[in-house]
Amino acid sequence: MARYDAVAVNSDAVREQGPRPGTRDPGPGTSRAFLADFGLAKSVATGSRLTRTGEALGTPAYMSPEQARGEVSTLGPPTDVWSIGCVLYEMLAGRPPWEAETTAAVVGALLTREPVPIRRRRSDVPRGLERIARASLSKSPRSRYADAGAVRDDLERVLRGETPRPPRRGRRGLVVLAAAALLVTGIAVGLGARRLARTESPASAPSRPAPPARADQLVARARGLRASDPAGAIPLYSEALAAEPTRDEWRVECGLLLWGVGRRAEALAEWERVGPVSREGPRARLYAGLLALFSLGEAGVDLRRAAEQLDAVEASGAPESRLGGGARAVLAGGWADARARLRDLPGWQAALLRAYVESRDPAGDRAAALREYGTALEEGIPLAWVRNNRGCLRDNLGDPRGALEDFEVAMRLQPGNPEHYYNRSQARQRLGDAVGAESDLDRALQLGPGSVDALTNRGHLREERGDLEGALSDYEAALRLGPEKPQALNGRGIVREARGDVEGALRDYEEAIRVAPGDAISYSNRGALRNDVLRDHTGAVEDFRRAVRLDPGLASAWKNLSVALQDLKDWAGASEALKEYLRRFPDHPDAAQAREWLAECEGRLRGAGR
Repeated sequence: MARYDAVAVNSDAVREQGPRPGTRDPGPGTSRAFLADFGLAKSVATGSRLTRTGEALGTPAYMSPEQARGEVSTLGPPTDVWSIGCVLYEMLAGRPPWEAETTAAVVGALLTREPVPIRRRRSDVPRGLERIARASLSKSPRSRYADAGAVRDDLERVLRGETPRPPRRGRRGLVVLAAAALLVTGIAVGLGARRLARTESPASAPSRPAPPARADQLVARARGLRASDPAGAIPLYSEALAAEPTRDEWRVECGLLLWGVGRRAEALAEWERVGPVSREGPRARLYAGLLALFSLGEAGVDLRRAAEQLDAVEASGAPESRLGGGARAVLAGGWADARARLRDLPGWQAALLRAYVESRDPAGDRAAALREYGTALEEGIPLAWVRNNRGCLRDNLGDPRGALEDFEVAMRLQPGNPEHYYNRSQARQRLGDAVGAESDLDRALQLGPGSVDALTNRGHLREERGDLEGALSDYEAALRLGPEKPQALNGRGIVREARGDVEGALRDYEEAIRVAPGDAISYSNRGALRNDVLRDHTGAVEDFRRAVRLDPGLASAWKNLSVALQDLKDWAGASEALKEYLRRFPDHPDAAQAREWLAECEGRLRGAGR
């Protein structure tokens, strides 16, 4: 990781120099952050000024209110504190505290409005740093820190993990101002310039916007990267938009790429920055509606707003109107209506909607959904969640290797999403790769520690390899997060049974039946405990019969039903259960054993004179 060295220099003489006396050479490969422009500084000791009396001092975005009003006689250390606060805010939030189109608008904003709280822009910024920036940017000089030394002291407290103190009065001069400014730079760099670059909005303008001619070249490069490296194309759009912020078509495309790599909130924010005319146009409305539609179930999705957007698209009469109508039908759950509206519509958006219909409709054509996902991916933006959805569909249709390919592409597009690792673990399990599956679940839980399903599945894998303590730990962690999860209750019951805690196992199975009375596996597990341990063969038969009624495809329940009936010496009932088992599962690994049992039951029936 790159190291950083903060150096303060005079703005009139910014140049590369060797190591300053008394400092170490940072060495090759070290980036140096230069804090410049002390040209407006005023000596506290002499009171001398470097600018004409009565003139507003400073760059507009960093001027204090008293500077902006031209109140030169009131300038002093609190004015320097304001400028430090502006620098701290921008380095933490990724943008200045006040932004506007003109100098006059910037000045008006800093005189009348409070900046957006830093943690609303970046939630990972420590509260102590936000408090220091807020106190430094108080409109009243008397409410700010007394001088730069007080700012420095509070910054050092935050670095030590302490709480900053309220501003106090005092004067420490220009040397301390430089020290405080350097500390601001060091803290912001230490917080992670890499994180800022990754999380900042595409609308955040770089310090030197590209000229318009270069902006077109940047977009051309971004369009060439979209299919192979959408995340790499986003900064190119950002730089181009900084130079030409009114190019709405670029902003819409940038939003699509953000959506494609899973940054949905940023995609919506980007489309909100589209100019008023274009924002009300059918294309931006369509994408905002589609994003909400495909984000169903996630926090913050405004379905009412999405419906309004899609209704407006349908009523527009634009080329997108049929697509908007089809999306509106999908949002309403009208599968037949959606099919009729989307039939024969060209484009990746229509293919995506058709895939959604066929995969979500209980009577849908899953093979058709798979084909439509393929069309959408070939023609459109490489959306990570589409790869993930197609992977799940492939896995469910018996193609775990194809599913693995999709999940791995989804991971490259969106490496921080735990869902992709969880889903790949399922495909790996089906391929017999238990080690790889457990590794994926470990990673999924690192990225999303609150996943009940990932904990439950990892518990199952640990149980299968004999790590009962690890399995029990996972099941109990899952139940703390979701106490009414039948899979975790069943898993813990199996581990307790294996450890000889029969009463605990029975309680878990019965609790699983209580919270999910339609879960066949819970009845099957309780039936096995009743039959094999408690010797309650009649109760076991009742449980197994209930299990096969709930899920006729549960092979183990049919086989265990025949075992319980044999224990009751009900050879006719056992024979019927085994015949049904063999009819349903003729190629099951246990089918040969079932045929032997059936022959034995038939022989006993003949011997009894049937």
